[in-house]
Amino acid sequence: MHKKLFLKKAKISFCLALSLVFFSSNLLACTSYKDKSLDHSTQTVYEDATYFRKNVVSLKAANVESTSSDEDNNEETIEETTSSNSNSQTQAEITTSTIASETSTSSSSSSSTNSLAYRASISSFTFDEEAYNNLDQTASAYIENFSVINQNPELPTGCEVTSLTMVLNYYGYEVTNTELASNYLNTGSLGSNPYVNFVGSPFSSSSYGCYSPVIVDCATSFGANAINISYCSYSELLNYVSQGYPVIVWGTMGMTATRYGSSSWTDSEGNTVIWRGNEHCLVLVGYDVSADIAYLADPLTGAIESYSLKTFLQRWVEQDSQAVLVY
Repeated sequence: MHKKLFLKKAKISFCLALSLVFFSSNLLACTSYKDKSLDHSTQTVYEDATYFRKNVVSLKAANVESTSSDEDNNEETIEETTSSNSNSQTQAEITTSTIASETSTSSSSSSSTNSLAYRASISSFTFDEEAYNNLDQTASAYIENFSVINQNPELPTGCEVTSLTMVLNYYGYEVTNTELASNYLNTGSLGSNPYVNFVGSPFSSSSYGCYSPVIVDCATSFGANAINISYCSYSELLNYVSQGYPVIVWGTMGMTATRYGSSSWTDSEGNTVIWRGNEHCLVLVGYDVSADIAYLADPLTGAIESYSLKTFLQRWVEQDSQAVLVY
């Protein structure tokens, strides 16, 4: 009896020891990931981005996981699926870029929206000159046959939903920007929060706009797969394009400087919203580091425009490094 009790206690102690080792190793792995290009004036941006990074998987591995969700839920199937997904992740990695699979669901996106609402009060961000200078000077990419849609005259402030429409059309979805704006875009009053909903109406020239969580919600409500890749590094952002993925990004109209505090208000939750004037949403479809060129599908001009890559990245940072990937 005493021998059995001793063995039982020893087994429990051994399991607890293994759990402690597992927890410690995972904690070290999580805390060791620090992207030096993410100097956005405060280190808390890492905590903000945890939502997007806590389940680190490759983009195509996330697709494999989603297609296997209908399999029988028994031990043998789970083991086979885990092994298959592990191999797929290794084979299908997008260079060094990693994303979080949780953002592919609208419920997860909503929690992301709530956690990021306070970021509307941040009025300045820091461009990382060193990270820009360390970009691979030989890197370049261009996505062919990308059609541009002009947001005007129907959506004078609808650059975000028009950018999403361009990407959806590129992937073969038959939808118009006005259809998305009318049926799938979450809109709110002029005193609302751009991380929660579109501030105003994209059909009105007196409205403002929205940021990445709102566009992820719009895409997933429509039925597409979309993830929030905001706060990724400069090199990660460009790597997505190198792999053939057009990226919805935030910058400014004509890449002019952001006008911090052009308007400000308090939303219904008590968050201060400091509007980043000249805000604009475009689609990054190409770049050439050595030539200092970024190719962006601009819904304001209805054409693919060539901007200075460095200037674009500066404006991207000024707009809180917002980016969305549809796949």
